[in-house]
Amino acid sequence: MNRRDFLITTCAAALAPGLTLGAPTVDLIAEPVRAQILPQGEPSPPMLGFNGSTPGPVLRARQGEVFHIRFLNRIGEGSAVHLHGLRSDNAMDGVPGLTQSVVDTDAAFAYRVQAPDAGTFWYHSHNRSWEQVAKGLYGPLIVEELTPPDVDHDLVVMIDDWRLTQAGTLAEGFDDMHDQAHQGRLGNYARALVQPNAPVRRGDRIRLRLINVATDRIFPLELEGISGKVVALDGMPLADSQDTSDLILAPAQRVDIIADVTATDQIGFIFPTRDGPFHLGKVPVAGENLSGACQISQCCRQKRQRSPTWPTPFR
Repeated sequence: MNRRDFLITTCAAALAPGLTLGAPTVDLIAEPVRAQILPQGEPSPPMLGFNGSTPGPVLRARQGEVFHIRFLNRIGEGSAVHLHGLRSDNAMDGVPGLTQSVVDTDAAFAYRVQAPDAGTFWYHSHNRSWEQVAKGLYGPLIVEELTPPDVDHDLVVMIDDWRLTQAGTLAEGFDDMHDQAHQGRLGNYARALVQPNAPVRRGDRIRLRLINVATDRIFPLELEGISGKVVALDGMPLADSQDTSDLILAPAQRVDIIADVTATDQIGFIFPTRDGPFHLGKVPVAGENLSGACQISQCCRQKRQRSPTWPTPFR
């Protein structure tokens, strides 16, 4: 892998708008989409997605609430939806041939799953996932705590790679036996997709929900412009928080970080490789949170009004 072959953009695309779940049923429609994963002005390759985009919309509920999801399949082949990491009844686990029948094209399936645990999860296809997930059938699933941490911003960051042709379309060969017998289908283009894609301020306290949605790539990750701690792994809070150094996200893994913004221009998500660092994406920083700046300033001893320790749900 070299710089020419591994195309990385320093921009971050926005995820689809979020859907807050409660009693009403939410339609989750799998369908062909065109995704602007490349920089603006470059081709938008045909892919698969939910509700018109990839990644699909952010699905949110509070701990103890019920996800009512009506899955409608319009991709032209069988599929299903798996709520990854969320404890659920076996019949609602979304695995065709094991917990349910495959949902044929133009058919629907109703999922009803109570969210017993707060945390960062995600949803994705579980039929030919090595192809359908690689084509974009996934999205973030967030279960909020009854008493959430005191942060200024809650940001979802989905990290993925794609194997693209010179024309900017997805390369075929998803069933390639050489890939399956080695490291899997590794892409030649990677990106961090951030939601909401809006500026934060220096001194803000933020929660980063990192999700590796790549089918095979393991992402070592370096973070620039923040000072904080890892407070949860794979949706489970840690008894003791951990440093953010030496982060490694395996496929499907999630990492929650609570941090203070120390940068004046941007928060960076860096993929270190043997050929040097690649910028997967960024969160712009504009302005300063004066109530939080004292916490990171060397010249001010005034305490921030909020708790200076990590939130109690994660201690």
